[in-house]
Parts: sequence; C-alpha cells; structure tokens
Amino acid sequence: MASPGEYMDYVVLRKSVKSYMKNPLKREVDSITTKGKQVMVLDGIDADKIKNKRVYLLDDVVSTGSSYDAMVDLVKMAGARIDFACAVLREGDFDISGIEKKLCLKIEFLGKLPVFSR
Repeated sequence: MASPGEYMDYVVLRKSVKSYMKNPLKREVDSITTKGKQVMVLDGIDADKIKNKRVYLLDDVVSTGSSYDAMVDLVKMAGARIDFACAVLREGDFDISGIEKKLCLKIEFLGKLPVFSR
C-alpha cells in the first residue's frame, strides 16, 4: 500500500483497441450505454505489469454489471489476484451476486444512483 502522498501504480481498461497497444487482451460486453456489442480491452503491456500481482478494481458507475464482469475476467486472464472490488456508484437494483461469487469478494459502492422512470 502506498504511503500518504505517494501514488499507487494503475492500469486502465479501454472500450476499444488503441493503436499503441501490444497484444491486447479482449472480452466482448453487452452494454446498455452503447448499442450492440462492445469490447473491453487490457493492453498486453499492462497485463504483464499486473501478472502475479494483487490488484484493486475500481469502476465509476456499475449499471448492469456486464462491464465489471468483463473487467474481472480480463484481470484474471492477465494472472492478477483481485483483493478489493469497488465502484463509485451503483445504478439500479440489478443482481451482482454472480460477479461477487466469481470474485469471492463483495463489491463496495460509495453510493447509489437512482433510476428515474417517466
């Protein structure tokens, strides 16, 4: 763990393959925020960086859990061990127990984003 004022290293998963990526790991995702199939991508350079490491997962908003599930799969494909899973906000009341079972962890949220209907 980093000491106060010290930064921890991080990697970013993207929603498309970028030209700078080397041997990216990919996983298809059904997303409610984008029409049709989407892809979640971990740069191969970053995959090597987290191999055999303990990592924390962080997402901004979890709506259905499909992107979070893809993130879990990619990090595990890279050979990392997930020690903590969280997101800033949870949107709606979807069932995330399947993802938590896969993680063997409870996903922590800072708050809940309400879903408004007309």
